[in-house]
Amino acid sequence: MDRKQKLALFEGCYAAERKADKYRQTHLDALYKGEALGYQDALATLELLRDYEEWKLLLNY
Repeated sequence: MDRKQKLALFEGCYAAERKADKYRQTHLDALYKGEALGYQDALATLELLRDYEEWKLLLNY
């Protein structure tokens, strides 16, 4: 998997997590949480979950 593909996965997961936070306490919360979990499962399967967590930390600085 090249860098561009990894970045696309990271951005998709991050966007789903942010949407779940935005729509907390609504019916859309479950939808976006499920989407984020799907991304996280894919990242874990590809052994990229740790890299994603580090990337996410860098975004918040």
